[in-house]
Amino acid sequence: MSLTKRQKIYINYVKRPIGFLGALVALIIFSPIMLILMAVLYFANKGAGVFFLQARPGKNAVIFKAIKFKTMTDERDSEGNLLPDGERITPVGHFIRSTSLDELPQLINILKGEMAFIGPRPLLISYLPLYTQEQMHRHDVLPGLSGLAQINGRNNIPWEKKFELDLYYIDHIGPLMDMKIFLKTIVKVFMRSDINTSSGKSATMELFTGTNNKKNENMKDIAILGMGGLGREILSLIKEINKVENKWNIIGFFDDGYSPGYECHGLKNHGGINLLNSWDRPLALVIAIGSPNTKKSIYNKIINKNIYYPTLIHPCAVIADPDSVRIGEGSLICANNMITCDIVIGKFVLLNLSCTLGHDTIIKDFCAFMPTCNISGECVIEEGTYCGTGVKIINKITIGRDTIVGAGSVVVRSLPSGCTAVGSPAKPIKFANPSL
Repeated sequence: MSLTKRQKIYINYVKRPIGFLGALVALIIFSPIMLILMAVLYFANKGAGVFFLQARPGKNAVIFKAIKFKTMTDERDSEGNLLPDGERITPVGHFIRSTSLDELPQLINILKGEMAFIGPRPLLISYLPLYTQEQMHRHDVLPGLSGLAQINGRNNIPWEKKFELDLYYIDHIGPLMDMKIFLKTIVKVFMRSDINTSSGKSATMELFTGTNNKKNENMKDIAILGMGGLGREILSLIKEINKVENKWNIIGFFDDGYSPGYECHGLKNHGGINLLNSWDRPLALVIAIGSPNTKKSIYNKIINKNIYYPTLIHPCAVIADPDSVRIGEGSLICANNMITCDIVIGKFVLLNLSCTLGHDTIIKDFCAFMPTCNISGECVIEEGTYCGTGVKIINKITIGRDTIVGAGSVVVRSLPSGCTAVGSPAKPIKFANPSL
């Protein structure tokens, strides 16, 4: 599916200028109403604000912030969780939704060139991995305030039917089609039809879960940050876990170093950090980065509360006494690791293939151990340590913070912080801070 030359001329040289002028005039005309609504919502929402900014994929799936009037409060239960939509929507919000007045601020999005009056409605970012290749074409044009699906049932038709109508619109986009949708939208708004303002548990439409999606209801979405070799190994780790317990729905990768849509092992790269920070559903994220400092830096850039970090343990890893072993969030225990007893493993620790950990060992956050590292008992490995392949550490050794131990080294004496140590026995050869 591709736009014809005539359609492109209409979109760029007719539809866009008319949309800009129309949005400007509409803002001027409706500004008194918008000011009144802002004042009413300020009190009705109990201090929760009057605008609601929604991150949405627009043309070519580029993320923008759609602006709407906020129709719900931010009331929470005793555990700090937001109450169901139906309990938070206010009487004023109910009226504003039923009259579609909550969409008025999106005239600003039209002025900015992020939306049009007519086009497929902008949906959740988390739907992007769920679309079929054909359904993704709904992002070939700017999203709209109203569209063909909105005048043909809106929330009362199945998702697949909505997408069929979106694609039909794109295939037949033109002035007559847009005028028809525009006029029917006005009729729908005045009739207040096909609008979901239910006072039940949910005041929003049912979530899209994919066309012919075989995802088990108990499966959780998971993604991998990093498409390099470690990312592919982590993909294999998750698949092995799913063979034992069908727990994870793998939606793909995130990596700023590859273009969106780039495929690896049949899974797409969806984008980078910015997209993750706009993700609008709970998502388990595995940071597949070997370097402790890089991993920590990336972790600090992800500020979205929808993102959480699972602890993944390969089914072939052995934990001799699980009751006495603590493993922090985001840590990855790969195949054939041997972990004995009374061990503390911090957050975001990587134990690559076939490592061994002796009793009473403490490993702090953001450490990484490459394959076949052997750590004897009663060792303390401080935060940010990196051990190359085949490193051996005898018992009762302390390795300082942010230290690098070269591949094949044998550590028989404690190492200071911030050094790079190599050899057998391992000796510091340089320091991150030359004054040490």
